[in-house]
Amino acid sequence: MSELRPVPDEVVTSEELAVLLKVSPSTVKRWRGEGMPWHPWGRRLVRFRVREVMCWLDEQDQHEKAA
Repeated sequence: MSELRPVPDEVVTSEELAVLLKVSPSTVKRWRGEGMPWHPWGRRLVRFRVREVMCWLDEQDQHEKAA
C-alpha cells in the first residue's frame, strides 16, 4: 500500500484516515462517537476532511493538557 499524503482539504474514508493517522479503524469509529467531524456521503457512507480531523485532534490534545 502506498503512503497517503493528505492535501489540506482532502476527503478520505474511515480506513484511509486510520492509515493516515496510524491508528486502528476502531479508534476512528470511537473518535467519531466522541465528536470528531465527519460528513455523510450518500445514504450510508461516511467521509472525513483531513483538515477538520487534524484541527479536532489538536483541540482534544489542548483540552487534555488543560485538565
